[in-house]
Amino acid sequence: NYDDKGGGGSRLAKMDGVPAEILSTAQVSKTLTPDLDADAIGGSVNIDTKTAADAPGVTLVASFGQSDLQNAPQKLWAASIGKTFGSKKQLGFYAGFSYDRNNRVYDDVEPNYDYTTLLGQPVIVPMATSRREYFTQRIRTGAAFSLDYRWDAFTSIRFKGMWSRFDDGAIRYRQDQKMPVIG
Repeated sequence: NYDDKGGGGSRLAKMDGVPAEILSTAQVSKTLTPDLDADAIGGSVNIDTKTAADAPGVTLVASFGQSDLQNAPQKLWAASIGKTFGSKKQLGFYAGFSYDRNNRVYDDVEPNYDYTTLLGQPVIVPMATSRREYFTQRIRTGAAFSLDYRWDAFTSIRFKGMWSRFDDGAIRYRQDQKMPVIG
């Protein structure tokens, strides 16, 4: 994707690459907010990962399934641990991991119609068809951690990190057929 000035950058926020299981909030601003520089680009996406306060304890999630077409498998695994320490629960630790694999198959026939003359009258007839099969595989992997210390209700320090990977692949088969027109 290219930006509107013909360069190599893009203004798209690709949210499909971030696993939802490790997110706390995603704030979308379509215009500048008071905390941004006046020369900043108009709009932003602020992604915040979970902390120990957001997800205390151990969480394990597993989901398995398949689509009806060609029995394409779908899998999701996620795990996280969040814990606070200290007499006033002032030290917090969070770590989370997510793996999502989604295979899909699309089977599609797309006709193409046009006008032709049949027995002296203009009619719409199928001129061609395009049969398409797509075998897609999307894999989302991500991890996040957070370490925070709260001195009081108004003062805290936090170290956070996130890693994310999105692989999107497809094999596409296409077969076009022209239809004979009798007229």
